[in-house]
Amino acid sequence: MQGPAPQDDQHPDAASDGRGALSPDAVDALLADLGSAARQVLAEAEAVERRMEELTDADEETMVRDRAAGRSVYAPTSALASARARLSAHSALGHRETARAFVSWWADAATVALVTAACHAAPHEVRMVAANPEIAMDDEDLTHLPKISDHSRQLVELGAHMHDNGDGLYEMVADLAVRSGVRIGRDARGAVTVYEDGQPDARRHRLWGNRWADHQVPTLPTSEQLTVLLGGAPTDVLARLHAALAAIDATLVAKAHAERLSDKDGPWTPAEMIEYDQLSAQVEGLTRQLAQYAQAAADCVPAARALARRHETAPAPAT
Repeated sequence: MQGPAPQDDQHPDAASDGRGALSPDAVDALLADLGSAARQVLAEAEAVERRMEELTDADEETMVRDRAAGRSVYAPTSALASARARLSAHSALGHRETARAFVSWWADAATVALVTAACHAAPHEVRMVAANPEIAMDDEDLTHLPKISDHSRQLVELGAHMHDNGDGLYEMVADLAVRSGVRIGRDARGAVTVYEDGQPDARRHRLWGNRWADHQVPTLPTSEQLTVLLGGAPTDVLARLHAALAAIDATLVAKAHAERLSDKDGPWTPAEMIEYDQLSAQVEGLTRQLAQYAQAAADCVPAARALARRHETAPAPAT
């Protein structure tokens, strides 16, 4: 297993300590703790967002008042209001991204727990915490993550050794490396080498591929897959999961439409402006929709276990 380049400063906060498969009680405890943490981060992000909106409105009101009073645009009161609005915007962005990362981890872990429960299996602890956004993973723990495609690795290695003559090759190789969860570095001899990256964002790309790269959401099962997986489960269990997934899918469609509008050349029509505002408002709720799915999936794990036990004890059909 290849490790980080010697000059790199990737220092995992915790090394592998012999972790293994989790018991049902351990899974439930981890999901409960993770859900609590994700909900807290999401609530804090929403509070910071509201504060940003208040300070942005205050900044605009200050400018209007100063202009009406004949004050200079360089007035300290105006500068203070602008500074507060700017700082709150930076804070809101950081909180928003952190909330998405925590909630995505919760959704991913709940999905792993649900699938393994339905298959009467036990998830590995490293896989359950693979999307932790605040800690790097060492090489040993990375072996428990989905394998990086040999094809992608070979393409990155080939591109990393080719000379960039201004045709965009470097940008394409760098993008593929990010999407594959690897990084390009140099070994002790100075040779260009491709390493598996244990940093949080690299692991998210490795786990979720283009879903994370393009939409910043984890890869989730489809309604059809859940119906097959949980066949025989209570209808309310499936209905809740299906509704949560449908809401996320609808928002991703809205996101794609909003992006097409924003890429449009030329001025927007009034109808397009209204539509864009409506689509943007829908997209802003995506993190909360992911949290609703995560909660639904976590709540359904006991039902999945019960279903698996029934399948295990059911008599074999007569031949």
